[in-house]
Amino acid sequence: MGSMQILTLVDATSEFPRHDSASIVELNDGSLMLVWMEHFRASTTGKTHAPGADHAPSNIACMTSTDGGYTWADRRILVENDPSDVNIHFPCLLRLQNGDILFYYQRRHQIAPGQPQVSTAYVCRSGDEGATFSAPIEHTVIRGNDMSGNRPVQLSSGRIILPIGRVLGDWCATTESGQLRDHSIASCCYSDDDGRTWTEAETWLDLPLRGCMEPSVAELRDRRLLMTLRTDLGSVFRSRSCDQGLTWSRPQTTGLRAPESMPKLKRIPQTGDLMIVWNNSEYDPKWPTHYGKRTPLSVAISDDEGESWRNVRPLETDPDYEFTNPSCNVTSRGTVIITYLASKMESGRFGRTHMPLKAAIADLDWLYE
Repeated sequence: MGSMQILTLVDATSEFPRHDSASIVELNDGSLMLVWMEHFRASTTGKTHAPGADHAPSNIACMTSTDGGYTWADRRILVENDPSDVNIHFPCLLRLQNGDILFYYQRRHQIAPGQPQVSTAYVCRSGDEGATFSAPIEHTVIRGNDMSGNRPVQLSSGRIILPIGRVLGDWCATTESGQLRDHSIASCCYSDDDGRTWTEAETWLDLPLRGCMEPSVAELRDRRLLMTLRTDLGSVFRSRSCDQGLTWSRPQTTGLRAPESMPKLKRIPQTGDLMIVWNNSEYDPKWPTHYGKRTPLSVAISDDEGESWRNVRPLETDPDYEFTNPSCNVTSRGTVIITYLASKMESGRFGRTHMPLKAAIADLDWLYE
C-alpha cells in the first residue's frame, strides 16, 4: 500500500509572509535542489504593499535536500530583488539532456492593478549541478509576455518548450462592480539549441471571459504535445500540438471541474502516464474570487493521453484555505513531490498574510491505488 505525506517546506513569517512557485530538479548524486519565490515585507523601492501580494517584493531563494524532499537545508539567495524591480517571479529549473541545468526567472518592472505589466525574463546555465550559474542572458521572446509559473519541458527531440501567457490591456483591471476584466492569451516559445535562442509559436490560444491562462505542457507517447489551461469557464481546458509546439488546436474542456486556478500537467517517467494537479471544486460565479474555492488540491492520472482521468485523489482539503500554484516532480526513485502555495482565507477572500510553501510527497503506488 502506498503512502502520502503533507509537509511545510518553508513556513511563512512576519518578515517573509509568502513562499510560492517552487521548482525542483534532481541532482546527479540523488539530492534535490529547490528554488522558490520568497516574498518579503520590506520594500526595496520604498513603496508599501500588502504582505504577500502578487506585487510585493521578492527574492529567488534556494535549498537542497538529501532525503528525498522531507527536509531541506543550505538556504541561499540565488537572485536578489533590485531597487528597480517590483519583484522577481516564476523561477524554473530544467535538467537538459546534455547534463546542464537551465534556470529561468522573471524580473517584474511594473505590475499593479489597472496598469500594463512590464517584465524581463532571464536564462542562466549551470554545468556543476547548481553550485554556480552563468551570468543571466535576457530571454527576448518572453519580453512583454508572462511565464506565470509555467515549467519548461525538453521533448524527446531535444526541443525545449516554455509555455507563456500574455495579458491584453491592464493587469487586474476591474469593472465598476469590482469584477476582473483583464484578458489573457496563452502559447509557448521553443528552443532547438538548449535554450540559447528562442522562437515564438504561431498560435495564441484564447477563450471567453478572462481567456487562457497559465498553460502547462507535456509530451505524449506519439510525440504530440498536450497543453492544459486555467480558465474562467468552470473546468480545466486543453489544447494539442501535432508539430512540436509550432501550432495548437482550439481549446476544449478536459471535463475536469475547476475554479479559475492553475493546473499542472506532468508525464510520469516510470509509467508513461500523465498526471494532473488542480483544484477539484465546483465553479461558482458568485464566489468573491476566481469563480470558486481553490480547495481541495487534487491529483489524477490518465493512461489514454489525457482523454480521460481516473484515480482522482485529494492532496489537501481545508475550507478555510486556498491551495494553488502547484509544481510536479517525480524522482528517479519513484517519489512524487508536489509543491504548492497555501493561503488562509479571510471572509472568503485571499488572506495574503500567512502563505507557506507546502509539499505533498507520495510514492507512485499511492497514485495508482
